Amino acid sequence: MTIGIWGLYDKGNFGDDLMAAMFFKFLKNKKYDIIIYNASSYLKEELKANSTNNIDDFVRKCDVVIIGGGGMLVNNSLLKFLLKKTEFQFEYSFFKLLKALKKYNKRIIPVSIGGANSADLNNIFKKTLFTSKYTVNGTVRLKSDLELVQPDIFTYLPDVVLSTYKFFPKSIEAKGTKKRIILNLKNKNATPLIETFKKYEIFDKFEVFSFSSHAESKKEFGSYEYVLADSSFKYAKLTDAINFLSTSDLVISSKLHVGVTALSYNIPFISYNGPQKAKEFLKEYGKVEWIESDPEAVVKKILSFDMNFLEFSPNNQNVDKSYGHFDVLSKSLSSI
Repeated sequence: MTIGIWGLYDKGNFGDDLMAAMFFKFLKNKKYDIIIYNASSYLKEELKANSTNNIDDFVRKCDVVIIGGGGMLVNNSLLKFLLKKTEFQFEYSFFKLLKALKKYNKRIIPVSIGGANSADLNNIFKKTLFTSKYTVNGTVRLKSDLELVQPDIFTYLPDVVLSTYKFFPKSIEAKGTKKRIILNLKNKNATPLIETFKKYEIFDKFEVFSFSSHAESKKEFGSYEYVLADSSFKYAKLTDAINFLSTSDLVISSKLHVGVTALSYNIPFISYNGPQKAKEFLKEYGKVEWIESDPEAVVKKILSFDMNFLEFSPNNQNVDKSYGHFDVLSKSLSSI
């Protein structure tokens, strides 16, 4: 059987690449033939994977298509859709996938797809895809996501990225004597936090690195991530990025999956001015107090590090349940 993995794998985005790698490793272990749709050159090289950027050719060659995680249930505003090329291409890709599925009479298995606590989907092609006509079975990563899909064929399970450690066991340890903080911030909201770090001498008391989660080769995104001049990590290879994150004592991120990856290794994650999907994740994880928009509040937590983070008890129930995405996937594949 040939399995296709479809997602946003040409954008050089750490979170999407990570999920592609997890599904690829799982399916390869099961001895399936695998094709990844539109994978970047460096992702193909790292995974030694077959890929095509022709959607018609991709669907024709596959017996079934896995939608490999990501914010597939997140709505884009009309303004973003009209003005941002990347957002337009993302929304339009669902039409192209649906057209090819119809042509070749193929179906999909969406795994760990997610939204942002929206009331409805504003893309008719997404709505059509995530029904029993085209979906074998699927899983979502937030309880509220069940409102956006056909609930009798979808199962809620905690974000699949919580299972990262199962596919990428921790292999290195930090060598410094100071606790390590990793910042994954957007330029537009980084300055107040950085200034507060300076005010309270956080850079002297802790080892602080910035983490850029988009590959430098993807220029269409511009330099939107904050970079510390003398202590930064720039994503270029997935394994290196995961290893680097696993050496931290605390991750502060304005995104979702950099922080969720950290939690997979029992490392605390503060969502600082993060997206709604990150806030919803932390609520379900049981750490609403790690959702912050006030830089003073963030620093206050850091200054009382041992009290707030050293005795952090990971939500092992959520971590264990997250592997259930692969159980659903296995069962769905066996039914085809």
